[in-house]
Amino acid sequence: MGGLVNDEISLTFDDVFIVPQYSEIRSRIDIETWSSVGEGIGLNVPLIATPMDTICEKEMAIALGQLGGMGTIHRFMSIDEQIAQVNETLNYVSNTHLAAAVGVGQSDRKRITRLCQETDIQILNVDIAHGHHQLMKETIGAIRAGFPEIHIMAGTVCTPEAVKDLIEWGADSIQVGVGNGSLCTTRIKAGVGVPQFTALRQCVKACHSSGVAIIANGGCKSPGDIAKAIAAGASAVVVGSLFAGTKETPGDIRKTGTWPNETLYKAYRGSASADSKSARGEKTNIEGTSQVVLYRGKVKRIVDDIMDGLRSSMSYTGSDTIAKFQNNAVFNRVSQAGLNEAQPHGLGRNSL
Repeated sequence: MGGLVNDEISLTFDDVFIVPQYSEIRSRIDIETWSSVGEGIGLNVPLIATPMDTICEKEMAIALGQLGGMGTIHRFMSIDEQIAQVNETLNYVSNTHLAAAVGVGQSDRKRITRLCQETDIQILNVDIAHGHHQLMKETIGAIRAGFPEIHIMAGTVCTPEAVKDLIEWGADSIQVGVGNGSLCTTRIKAGVGVPQFTALRQCVKACHSSGVAIIANGGCKSPGDIAKAIAAGASAVVVGSLFAGTKETPGDIRKTGTWPNETLYKAYRGSASADSKSARGEKTNIEGTSQVVLYRGKVKRIVDDIMDGLRSSMSYTGSDTIAKFQNNAVFNRVSQAGLNEAQPHGLGRNSL
């Protein structure tokens, strides 16, 4: 017979656009982008650096914290090193919100205990590919029992059933997004996932009135996608590929070519890629790829572009706060021709 089929069409960001509405906003300077991802945790820049080993260590966490966002120190390092990076970040920028990633294995229990006892970390990001799992339930329970004051950011999931369970288990915020990362091959290798716009809408609805924040993870290729994710109900967006290649990401800047026409680039690899797993001594369950990206300079430039796009989107809907933006947003589905129309075109003549 085979499995059940849900005939409802699932949508991703390219399938929708936000409809402009009457606005009385005179200047985008008047727009407030503060967003809460949990009690006492507000971000003026609702962007969170993903805990990948080529995206977020202390340099990225410090830079993003200074800009009003938040970093997540990845877990693909020794416990001692992660503790040192957390402490250096918090010592460098006081009052900066910061998360540290942990897994769900037995060895991670020691990581959790030491992070909570030896640092002032506020947020633990229980970071696994399939968050709707017994091991997630057990790990949340262990954190709640030992360190009830810690904010638990759990993920990733993509269904309302998963959200409801994670809330029941004790999560404070939930990351939504399975198989949608720029380097992720889960949908190709395993055939698993839900297109991100639909996943967000369903998961936001599932946690309504719970006080638990939904955080979009993956699938954003442009500032416009981030605006759509927040308009769809996400309190913040986890960013990976858009930050790749910036000065603050881990890894050396490499060069090709000859001076003065050198090309600068940095490595970017998925956490489940062969390169990343090999570095950890793992060989199985490869569901990611690696690439090099052109060097992009300081992350501030990328953040400024994203926030300019978000404020612009909010102004188009007459929204001067994130809450109003989410309440006012109306989406239209678009055809492939509509998507093509959205791209710059007619540039063949006299373009620079």
